[in-house]
Amino acid sequence: MTTTLRPPVEDVAYSFGLPGGALCVPVVQHAVSALLGRHGLACMAGFAGWATGELLGAACQQGPDQRVSFYVRWRFGALRLTAFDQHAAGEASRRGRLVRLDAGVRVFGGTLAVAPAGPPLGGTRTWVSLPREGVRSGACV
Repeated sequence: MTTTLRPPVEDVAYSFGLPGGALCVPVVQHAVSALLGRHGLACMAGFAGWATGELLGAACQQGPDQRVSFYVRWRFGALRLTAFDQHAAGEASRRGRLVRLDAGVRVFGGTLAVAPAGPPLGGTRTWVSLPREGVRSGACV
């Protein structure tokens, strides 16, 4: 009999350095879904995958040839997804793309925020915070 060890949810702390462009989006969506399932948060995987795609899509849309960083963290009972890109936070195309994400996140009791990224990165930091209780469908324990 094989026993599969499940890493604790507190260990959800992953970082991705990405080349930018649309090709990185489905790769990271798949990775986020797999990581959440492995850590016992499979009930959040679908929504988190969608939010990941929207965050990265907005970041890559600003400059498809520029690097993007993406972080997945679990802290204080919430999943936090963060994208960093090298463009200014106030660009109209970014705001338009994030309207739908903001509405979806609020339905589940989460938040979306956009802020300038401080040194040394510069650019913009866009993140979503999703509480497990808001997304809970009975499958998360």
